[in-house]
Amino acid sequence: MSDLDLEVRTEKSVIINNVPFTEQDVNSSIDEVLANLRQTGDIERAVGVSKSLMTLANMSAKAFIRLIGGISDWWADTGQDDDFIDYLVTNGYNRVYTHRRLTIYEQLKNGNLPAKIYSSVSLASVAPIAATLSDGYEISDEQWDKIQLGDDAEIGRILREVKGKPPKVNTIDLVLERDGTINAWRDGKKVFVGYLDLK
Repeated sequence: MSDLDLEVRTEKSVIINNVPFTEQDVNSSIDEVLANLRQTGDIERAVGVSKSLMTLANMSAKAFIRLIGGISDWWADTGQDDDFIDYLVTNGYNRVYTHRRLTIYEQLKNGNLPAKIYSSVSLASVAPIAATLSDGYEISDEQWDKIQLGDDAEIGRILREVKGKPPKVNTIDLVLERDGTINAWRDGKKVFVGYLDLK
């Protein structure tokens, strides 16, 4: 595989291997998919494109983590004077987003965050897991197993347990699972509430 030649033109356009792509190009392609869906009823194509976009977003987010982490390593290895995150912020990066992604990178690099968790859990949950590890908390094998199988809400509850924080008092969390199941959580107990047809 050859090197990826990627250049950012503006916040709404990039050049990949000398081919320009703009936000308008992407939106036009989406409009074509939606028009095709209305004309042909080909839901499989529309869902396939949607899945491809989700995969691309996930790949892009993980590529960003790997790249920004590698740049951070170079920054440290070459003894740059400025704080790396401060440097990025002056170049348009969001401080909190970047810090969270660098924390994920560091926890992967030092082996605290298992690759199987990184590959199976949403990035929305990976960030607080990495922050918990960065703060020095240890996660047991049993907790890792639960994290790997849990959704974002359940992972949040497990991380509260890891930190020794009590469950939120007098709260009931309603969680809509991806399959349409609605569960209520209170004091660490899950109760089935109902089902919502998401079709």
